[in-house]
Amino acid sequence: MGTTERTWTHEVDVVVVGSGNGGMSAAIAAARAGARTMVVEIDKVTGGSSAMSGGGIRIGGANSYDEYLAVTHGMHDPAFSRVYFESYLRYIDWLRTIGAAIRPSPDGGIDIWMGTDRDGASEPQCRAYFDSLERIFADAGGLLLLRARARRILTGDDGAIVGLRAKRWTSSPFDDTGETVTIKARNVILAAGGFQNNKELCARYIGPEADLISAVGSPFHRGEGMILAQEIGASLSGSMSGIYGSHMSAFPAKRPMEDVRQWLEFGEADRTRLFNLLWFNTPPGFIAVNLNGKRFIDEVEIRYRVSQAVARQPRATGIMLFDQAMYDEVADLRMLSPGTGATEAEKFEARTALEGPTLLKADTIEELADKLAEPGPNSTYRPNLMRTIAECHRAADARNPDLDIRRSELRKLEKGPFYAWPFTAGVVYTMGGLAINTSAQVLDQQKLPIPGLYASPPCAGGVFRDYYGGSIASAGTFGWIAGQHAAARSA
Repeated sequence: MGTTERTWTHEVDVVVVGSGNGGMSAAIAAARAGARTMVVEIDKVTGGSSAMSGGGIRIGGANSYDEYLAVTHGMHDPAFSRVYFESYLRYIDWLRTIGAAIRPSPDGGIDIWMGTDRDGASEPQCRAYFDSLERIFADAGGLLLLRARARRILTGDDGAIVGLRAKRWTSSPFDDTGETVTIKARNVILAAGGFQNNKELCARYIGPEADLISAVGSPFHRGEGMILAQEIGASLSGSMSGIYGSHMSAFPAKRPMEDVRQWLEFGEADRTRLFNLLWFNTPPGFIAVNLNGKRFIDEVEIRYRVSQAVARQPRATGIMLFDQAMYDEVADLRMLSPGTGATEAEKFEARTALEGPTLLKADTIEELADKLAEPGPNSTYRPNLMRTIAECHRAADARNPDLDIRRSELRKLEKGPFYAWPFTAGVVYTMGGLAINTSAQVLDQQKLPIPGLYASPPCAGGVFRDYYGGSIASAGTFGWIAGQHAAARSA
């Protein structure tokens, strides 16, 4: 259908899909630059997963570009790294200038945090931040459409972008019987999140059985922005298998954060509490094996690196082994984010209520190995398991970390009772997505910009590889870049 034949519900210069930090930063940047701008959000509130985070808008804890390269082990694309770091500094200055509710980092670094209360709990701080962004956007003339699912990027007879089609919803975002909304716009900015809630895409890109991983955060991270752009010729980035997250109970544990209907019934405090209950400190010195009873990573690696590794194991499952002494070392710890409350011991109990019983316990290692060997989804090959534990114990006695896979923390399972926790990756952020350039323009199959199409991470990918550099910060920084570029194109 040609552009002259359409009936438009709204006519703007820029339409943004998603209202997390990337989407709101893009929308405000465009609106304040004079572009008529609209945000389409699938949820009933703004903020996405950013609204239930710890509240940090952080660039990996780095305070200089050299520190950023060190934190990321030089693994990131150099062109993106330089633009990201330098633009982030300008982006946070811009947030201050426009009056966003932010506060300095408690450690005195360059990073910033959502909200203005230095000692406040994360949930109201994040809400205060997004409330401030909503006010700033409205004051700039922006329009916000909640409970609306983007369904198609519209193009004219010549292939040029002319707008977006969305569906309003009442009971479920996945009910296609709602009102159709057509938005005329020469520029579309995709900030609809990653794809960790799309089982097909997880198995395609993250690992052969990564459909069994668990998603943490908003259940709307289904890769829909990525799919919409691919329908009009967009290409994908590298690092499609890269993820950031923590550890979650393996199948058959229940997945409370993947239940869309329950999610929509939750208030924001409930969402944040659930997020924090499922994000926890692991016992020091644990041994991690796969279902073949073999270690697959040095356990002292930062937790998201362990998650990356476990996502590629058989059934995307690992077994975390620890003893009572190791458990006791974390039992009374609380999350580092202020106001989250629960200790690890309390959270273990809460997770059992949410997910069902997942933790195995026995008085001896042999009894624990017997339980793990029983038939079931997480049945573990006992002979290899016992050999692996013995090998780790010998390494601890010899103070020699140089096993086939290095074991840097030389501790033994000594003080019963002993525990085994079947775990998988709890994915907060996918590193791969739409291919973009440093202006956040989405690229076609020839790696040329598609005029009028933009994306911010994690809907866009390729900014990070293997090592994490700040999900909320990268979303906001590239969203800000996209909004300015789209506004200039609209002038």
